[in-house]
Amino acid sequence: MDKQKNISQYQFCKTAESFEFYIRERDICLRTDEYIIVHLDGVDFTHKYYRQYNSEIKGRVVNAIAESAKEICSKISSIKIAYACSDEVTFILDGKDILSNSNNRLNKIISKFASMLTLKFYQNIATLHLKEIEELANNAIFSGKAYNLPASKIEPYLKWRLMACKKLIFDRKEKYEEKKDWEKFGYLICKYEKWESKCIDFEEKKIQRSPQNEFFRII
Repeated sequence: MDKQKNISQYQFCKTAESFEFYIRERDICLRTDEYIIVHLDGVDFTHKYYRQYNSEIKGRVVNAIAESAKEICSKISSIKIAYACSDEVTFILDGKDILSNSNNRLNKIISKFASMLTLKFYQNIATLHLKEIEELANNAIFSGKAYNLPASKIEPYLKWRLMACKKLIFDRKEKYEEKKDWEKFGYLICKYEKWESKCIDFEEKKIQRSPQNEFFRII
């Protein structure tokens, strides 16, 4: 077998330069003077899996998603608040915290959060030991998107996500008042002494950035 020649740093960099245009042209960086929204949703959860489950089992799956989101919040310092409902999770990040946000590179942010949520959900769902959700547990993945939002839009944005959660019930023509809190309101995930998830109707309340620290809370 022929002995392989050493690859010099010059050779490697010269070859890499020929691909730099293709890579960097689509390597978008999000703004640092606005918040970053990372919105993830389960692939095929609703029409392929959720329709098979009764309310109790679906509730445990949605709770596992919320718990997974809460664990991610505790690991990434730039997250200021999060919201989870059905098969969706929204994280709101501080755009100025670029080190925690992979230098605000769009592709990096989306891939990191989608990977983390998929892994955390798999770990949490495995602890339920429910035969009914084996197929979901073995095939669950999340897709995502990310974009900037100014500070003035954070509160109305979260209330819009709550509206979307409520709308699912009305669209199915089901009795809204008979639904459990997790179905009607989803999980708002806020930082107090620690990260907490709450099933509450915050539509008529204020979501503000606490003057004591950097996190958004219900005031």
